[in-house]
Amino acid sequence: RAIMEDTLSEYRFKVITAEDGYEGLVKVKENIPSLIFLDIMMPKIDGYEVLKRIRKDPELRDVPVVMLSAKGLAKDEGKSLKEGANLYIEKPFSSKKIIATVENVLGLE
Repeated sequence: RAIMEDTLSEYRFKVITAEDGYEGLVKVKENIPSLIFLDIMMPKIDGYEVLKRIRKDPELRDVPVVMLSAKGLAKDEGKSLKEGANLYIEKPFSSKKIIATVENVLGLE
């Protein structure tokens, strides 16, 4: 989380982080973001459940979501996309990959 925050902040993106899935849901409702990076494995509420709740919320359903996973399992990617993620990125990833993803998803290239 800190690496992503540092990378995105360096490129002047406003970054809001959360310690767990519950806090993430609260924060995205308070400040509707342009893009959400969502880890699959999080305390309290996992990334899949957070994604389901985002996609059911009329205010959030159209926000692009990029799922992150350290597992590297094909089923994680498939499940992420099936649940409504726009993209899936496997950890570890480079700063270049994160910036390219943001630019691509938000159409900033």
